[in-house]
Amino acid sequence: MTLDEAIGDDLAAFVADGTATWTLHPMTYVSAKRGDVTDYSTRAAALLLGVAAAGEDDALLPLYALIQRNQVTADHSPSDEELLGFATTAGAASDLSTAIADYASLASAANDAWLGAPIPGTDQVVDHVPLLVIDGTVFEVREDGTDAARFAAAVAEAAAG
Repeated sequence: MTLDEAIGDDLAAFVADGTATWTLHPMTYVSAKRGDVTDYSTRAAALLLGVAAAGEDDALLPLYALIQRNQVTADHSPSDEELLGFATTAGAASDLSTAIADYASLASAANDAWLGAPIPGTDQVVDHVPLLVIDGTVFEVREDGTDAARFAAAVAEAAAG
């Protein structure tokens, strides 16, 4: 089970009810790291930036979830049209038809700025994804069936102060 499958619904609920603030720094190196020549992570990151630039903040978390749930497989890499469809499904109403092309270079530049950089308030550098920080503590992603319970507990502890 991927991290998004394990915690995605809880994350959305925590953000919706104000328990958590969600900040996303999409990374673009995943495509090359996995041998994907379709630049899926760059195209997806560019679309996320385009949605943010269009002021479609309520669509960002649902779009991110759709992007995560539709990763590249050996048989399929979502096309630009499919990515744009994910944005519509996520609730974005703006014309995003050029967002992938418009924001691809910014997505790559943001990736280059974050990769290897320290995460403010931690000793962790950005060197892998997914990488979560909860109240200044790096959350250990295990994808072993314990992530959901540990994530909920970490958020509850942080919210309790």
